[in-house]
Amino acid sequence: MYNTYLAIGSIVMLKGEGKKIMVIGYCGLDGNGKTSDYMGVTYPEGYMSADSIIGFNEIEVLQVLHEGYKDVEQDRYFSELSAFLQGINRKSSQTVPFVNTPTQPVQPTQPVQGSNTNDNGDIDTI
Repeated sequence: MYNTYLAIGSIVMLKGEGKKIMVIGYCGLDGNGKTSDYMGVTYPEGYMSADSIIGFNEIEVLQVLHEGYKDVEQDRYFSELSAFLQGINRKSSQTVPFVNTPTQPVQPTQPVQGSNTNDNGDIDTI
């Protein structure tokens, strides 16, 4: 019933890592723009600072020591995450350039009534 993603709170050993790692998130992006399947922190220390977050991929998991809590809500989230990631993978393999366009029309906001004094000393309505 549940997808194969490790749940938040899962504890793993990674290849080449001497400490246990606890999963705290998914699809991490580091400062160099590199993405990873999971974000984790050392166990039992946990999150100490942004520098303590470790990005790792499924292929690096040597052993799962503990699986975090899983339920239907998590299963639904992973289904949405999988669909999102598949969409990104399809788009990245295409040669179409990225265009930042909203998926829904932008609704104009109501103007805010107030006054503001400009450099001339005149009062402008905003």
